[in-house]
Amino acid sequence: MNVKHQFKVHHFCNGAVLAFVCLLFVMVLVFSGLVSAFSDVSLFVSGAPNKVVVSNEVGLRNAVNNAKGSTVIALDKDIQLTSCLNIPAKKDITLTSNTAKEFCKLINMVDGSAIFVEAAGVLRLDGIILAYDEGDWGGVWGGGVCVTLDGTFIMMDGKICSRIGGVNNAGTFELQGGIISGCITNGGVYNYGTFTMSGGEISDNRGDHGGGVHVGPSGSFSMSGGSISGNTADYSGGGVYVDGGSFSMSSGNIVNNTANVNGGGVLVVPGGSFSMSGGSISGNTAEGIGGGVFNSGAFNRMGGVVSGNTASNATGDVYTYGNNVDVSVEDSFEGKGDFSTGNESLPDGAGFSLWEVVVICAGVGVIEVSVGMAIIFLYVKKRRVPVE
Repeated sequence: MNVKHQFKVHHFCNGAVLAFVCLLFVMVLVFSGLVSAFSDVSLFVSGAPNKVVVSNEVGLRNAVNNAKGSTVIALDKDIQLTSCLNIPAKKDITLTSNTAKEFCKLINMVDGSAIFVEAAGVLRLDGIILAYDEGDWGGVWGGGVCVTLDGTFIMMDGKICSRIGGVNNAGTFELQGGIISGCITNGGVYNYGTFTMSGGEISDNRGDHGGGVHVGPSGSFSMSGGSISGNTADYSGGGVYVDGGSFSMSSGNIVNNTANVNGGGVLVVPGGSFSMSGGSISGNTAEGIGGGVFNSGAFNRMGGVVSGNTASNATGDVYTYGNNVDVSVEDSFEGKGDFSTGNESLPDGAGFSLWEVVVICAGVGVIEVSVGMAIIFLYVKKRRVPVE
């Protein structure tokens, strides 16, 4: 009796386990079907609860729109964008590649920006290539990333290469790493918001005013690292064009840029300001005036190196022009570079090239103002108390 009873209990337990296993199997099949229906979107639960892998455009858009909290979206292969990808308000999206061997590409197939970051939206680019369709007839007029007011874009790694500008920013843009290169019109960065650059590279871009960076009237640009190199302006500001906004440089390099008119490295227009406390501006070229810096706004120079720049019509590293220009220079740093009027060279470190300009030199007891005309030179010297 006891043996028979034990057999029945054992048989019952085996049947229950079998039924439970079958139920689990059916659930797995149903879940797999749902995943397939969502266009190859899969979740990594272990170690990365908000990471999603996508392999096509539909899956990418679904992942963005369905994102909860901070979400990492990893591209499994190159994806073509048939329309602009919007990063909605209150979404925090990181785009990356699902392989360590090489970066996947997001290819813009239409005119206009590839990605648009809405107000209160956050986009991080960390290891993908944002490119445009070059096509058989020159390709589309595709742009890179457009950031609206109160939107945020952080570039950590990867590359942006577009036809009508790499980044158009009216919000907040942080360049921490990666490359913005090969943008053939509108330059690398067109900034009307807040742009900070602590690393990365802006190189080999082209624009009318500002081959590397254009700072608009309401914009601010702070550079503490990285490099702006090899860019070309069809007019002025090969590296950086300050159009009434503000530019501060504490480190980094602005090198080997070209302007077809003025300001090979940096050009500051009236109403704009440039403060330099570190870094290097060297090897830049202007076909007109001011190989390193052409300033007709405000230039406060406290440190850094400006040297080895050339200009066809006026030699020297810094050229300042205008009646209402403010230029201040500390006398306690090295690497001031060569300064000239275009007709007459001044001693190294003696001042800036001047034409109808008042120069205020902090830490220097003598201010020299020279106006050069064809044959007649007027020299005015005035003693001033040094500024602490």
